[in-house]
Amino acid sequence: MKFCCFPHCAVFCFTTACTFTVINANDEDVISETFKTKGSTRIFQTENTTDVYCRSIFACAGICLSDSQCCVASYSKAASTCRIDTSERCCAETETLDEWRFIQRNSYHDCTVNLKEVAYEKPAEQSSVYGGGYASRAVDGNVNTYMHTDIEQSPYWSVDLGKTYQIKRIEIFNRIDGAISTGERLRDLEIVIGSSHNETQICAHYVGPAQLGEHLFFKCGHVENARYVKLRLTGSNYLHVAEVKVYAVNDSST
Repeated sequence: MKFCCFPHCAVFCFTTACTFTVINANDEDVISETFKTKGSTRIFQTENTTDVYCRSIFACAGICLSDSQCCVASYSKAASTCRIDTSERCCAETETLDEWRFIQRNSYHDCTVNLKEVAYEKPAEQSSVYGGGYASRAVDGNVNTYMHTDIEQSPYWSVDLGKTYQIKRIEIFNRIDGAISTGERLRDLEIVIGSSHNETQICAHYVGPAQLGEHLFFKCGHVENARYVKLRLTGSNYLHVAEVKVYAVNDSST
C-alpha cells in the first residue's frame, strides 16, 4: 500500500511531498520500508521539538522523513498534532501517554529514554505558609491551585520522592492568576536535588522573571540520582508555584 503525505499537513504541503510503502498497518502500529510506529508514547517538548497541525500519522511520518535531522516524532490523532524532534544524535526523552503514537526511522538506533512523573502526591513541605497555600498544592496535579510561602529571606519548597530516582527533567508551572508583578516573583530560583537533606547539589538556576502561567523546563545534566527536590529563592520574596513535575527514568523500561 503506497501513501502520499502531501495533502495532510498544512505546513508540510507547502514544503515537499513524499511517498512511502506501508508493509503492515493496524489500529495500533504501522510498519513501512522507511519507518515504524509504537503506541502510547509522546516525545517531551523541548527546544529541539516542533509541533505541527497534522491530520494523519502517515503525514507526520512524512514530515520527519523529509527532515534529515529528524529521527523520531510523535503523533496525536485527538489533538491533530505532529511533534518533530531534531535532538542531537536523535536521543529524545519520552513519556507514556495513551493517545500518542511514537514514530521512528527504521535506520534509527534507538537511544530514547522513557520517563515517568514521580512527584505527584508525594510528601512536600515549605518554609512557611501564606493564605492556605500549602506545600501539597504543588504536587496535586492541578495547575489552578498553588503553594505559597510568606515573604521571607530564601523561601523554599521541597518534595520527598520516597526513594532515589534517576532524575532527568523537572517542570515548574507558575501560578496563573494575579498581577503581572505577581508572576514575576518567580525569579532567581535555585532547583536543588539530593539523596538526603544534607547531600544536595544545584540542578539548575533560573534567572527569570517568569510570567503568569509560564511553563518552565529544566534538565539536571550530570546531577541525576536524588530523592529530594527543593525550590529555593535566593533573595527575599514570596515563593509560589502552581505545580512541580519531576520526571525520572522509568524502571520498567530498562
